[in-house]
Amino acid sequence: MPMKNRPSRSRPPASRPVAPRHDVDMKKVIVAARKAVRAAVRRHKLLGQSIAVWEDGKVVIVPASRIKV
Repeated sequence: MPMKNRPSRSRPPASRPVAPRHDVDMKKVIVAARKAVRAAVRRHKLLGQSIAVWEDGKVVIVPASRIKV
């Protein structure tokens, strides 16, 4: 039975360059990301949940009582 020609479902090689998107305003992306992180940290504090942060090359768990909003 002959094999059918099917498109490959594998990923492109990692060495293949990705074309930059010039239609993305990076300042808007950064502002949106900061806003989302601020909202998530605030929500954790309000719910009494701890957060994990990276300090001096280590993961540190910050309890809700020590979260600065």
